[in-house]
Amino acid sequence: MADVTYVPLPSTGPQRLAGLLTIQLPNTVRSGDNYRVSVHHYSRLQSRLVGGFEVLIPVEASETIRAEAVRTLAVMRHVATQLPVASRWRPVFDRYLEQLTGRVRGLGIDPGRIPPSAEGAEPPDEARPRPHRPSKATLCKCILAAIAGVFAAKILVRLLRCICQPRRC
Repeated sequence: MADVTYVPLPSTGPQRLAGLLTIQLPNTVRSGDNYRVSVHHYSRLQSRLVGGFEVLIPVEASETIRAEAVRTLAVMRHVATQLPVASRWRPVFDRYLEQLTGRVRGLGIDPGRIPPSAEGAEPPDEARPRPHRPSKATLCKCILAAIAGVFAAKILVRLLRCICQPRRC
């Protein structure tokens, strides 16, 4: 990532621009990392800073952001149904929805199963982490190992008695 990137915006006169800021993080991100992006609007005509904002990006494990990503997609899909097709924001908003859909898909959830909803939605059942339940075969192996361990311990105790106290054998 660069220290400074300049993005020239066309002069639109009194008309305002609609835009979407997309930040691509490096492939080396790890849970717990934090990124900070400062955006400044500098007017060349006025030769001064006219505005700005800062974006903080905490990186978290996918398990912790699944539910929020699904809720956001559901709500934004609902908002899209209310946004006029002729709105200057429509192309930007559609691109944002594509990014949200990609994020949900990247988290292992089928975005086609997320309906528009003003209240949000929960992740589909297959996307929720399930508690680990060992198979019956695994349980049987563990029980047999425990029984074998008990018998081995009894045999070891007898063997030690014979070695330490030979007349008790």
